[in-house]
Amino acid sequence: MNAIQNRNMMEKERKSFKGEIALLTTAVIWGSGFLMVDKALDYGFSPGFINMMRFSMGALILLIVINRNITKITKVEIKTGCIAGFWYFLGFYLQTAGLQFTGISNNAIITATNLLMVPFICWLAFRRKPAKRVFAALGLCFVGIVILTWTPQGLGFGFGDFLTLICAFGFACHIAYLGVTAEGKNPLLLTFMQLLTVGVLSAITFLLVEGGDTSGAQWNPGFLVLVYLAAFPSALCLFLQTFGQKCTPTSTSAVLLSFESLFGVVFSILFGMEDFTIKLLIGGVIVLASVIWLELKGTEETITHAVE
Repeated sequence: MNAIQNRNMMEKERKSFKGEIALLTTAVIWGSGFLMVDKALDYGFSPGFINMMRFSMGALILLIVINRNITKITKVEIKTGCIAGFWYFLGFYLQTAGLQFTGISNNAIITATNLLMVPFICWLAFRRKPAKRVFAALGLCFVGIVILTWTPQGLGFGFGDFLTLICAFGFACHIAYLGVTAEGKNPLLLTFMQLLTVGVLSAITFLLVEGGDTSGAQWNPGFLVLVYLAAFPSALCLFLQTFGQKCTPTSTSAVLLSFESLFGVVFSILFGMEDFTIKLLIGGVIVLASVIWLELKGTEETITHAVE
């Protein structure tokens, strides 16, 4: 009996380790995505078009991988993928739109606040009040954002920062929803449905809201950027995230995914797209510290107990 238990424990640990590697890889690639999206915007593509292309191509890439297994998709996986995809669309569209009006570092760091929102979403959805530490972490995060967006004229929390904050809410809903629905579902099929949903919603937004015009875009360099966004930060990362969250406790998943913002800032500085400043260092560290402090305290309890 002990041998069987030890074997099961080792298997569980191996699975958890694979999930952690998948989530950390996701964070690194997502971090590079901030630079690529900024480049795509510079090449004249609109937020709706960027997301339409990256997620539609991502869905096509994954469909080729899935092949005939697409026929095995269940109604529950379709429903779950569509709902998760809606929140994913909201997050990515507003994040991309926000990047038009704010810097990569602000966009990346403010996006990380989505992890602080997860307990409050569970409070609204499952009527379970967050622990006091959640409110303390939120206050600490607010201080970090004030420092990050401060200018000589006072608080510089602009329109782009506001859009990014709303995008964080969308990502928080996505994390909370997958945290209670992803288990027992095929990660490839679930990922495909999410990509397809975001692609369709982005196409509708591009055509009806943005006017469907790409006449001023630079296709020659820009198309390669869109292909990168489709293959890596979209298709690959959404699969890795869905797989990782199935194998890893919610708090661990949240901490690992929060490093997305760190890698985004590091890449933007390394590639000369932004300057390193003390304000960026202090504000960024405070925001990330508030997120990691909260998640290391066990946010998975909020979701697990709420479902029970």
